[in-house]
Amino acid sequence: MWLVGGLAIVATLLPILRETAWWIRAFDFPRLQIVAGLVLSFAAALALPEEPGFGRTFFTVSLGVALVYQAYRIWPYTPLHSLQVVASSRPADDNDNHISLMVANVLMYNRDASRLLGHINKLQPDIVLAVETDDWWLSRRAHRKNVYLHLPRPAAQHLRHAGVFAAAAAGAANPVHSGQGDSLVPRVRGAAQQGVG
Repeated sequence: MWLVGGLAIVATLLPILRETAWWIRAFDFPRLQIVAGLVLSFAAALALPEEPGFGRTFFTVSLGVALVYQAYRIWPYTPLHSLQVVASSRPADDNDNHISLMVANVLMYNRDASRLLGHINKLQPDIVLAVETDDWWLSRRAHRKNVYLHLPRPAAQHLRHAGVFAAAAAGAANPVHSGQGDSLVPRVRGAAQQGVG
């Protein structure tokens, strides 16, 4: 109880720090597992017959607070939460009034470009957003320059490792505008389909 609960409390507290170290940010993701540890420890703290004291009371309250915080963070991703995006639909034969977007988190240190290029060739998206790219990744699309035009990386720090490639429209010299600020946010209605994982 003490060990599992203590680790779950620490795993809840670490992501609250605004640090970017991977070993801290890693605790942003296993929230369900952390909740499982908190629930088991909280139930054990309430059920086990031990003498009540300040340490046990503080530990039990800390487990409860961590459990409420984790539930608050998970809530928006549950089916119980209201939808934030309205579903869109289009006729099956409407091939002119939509764009397709492919987002790929390539992991900067990964050097297997063939898998990504294979998915791009297979899916033929209009726009490819490759996240965690570096100059090596940007150079991998060299043989496809006639199809995908490179848009400069945004100056915003949180987007500094994103490469955007837009498919060139037939005969268009500059099919996509790239700018700063709000112009980076697309104003497009459409549907999303999850592709390969």
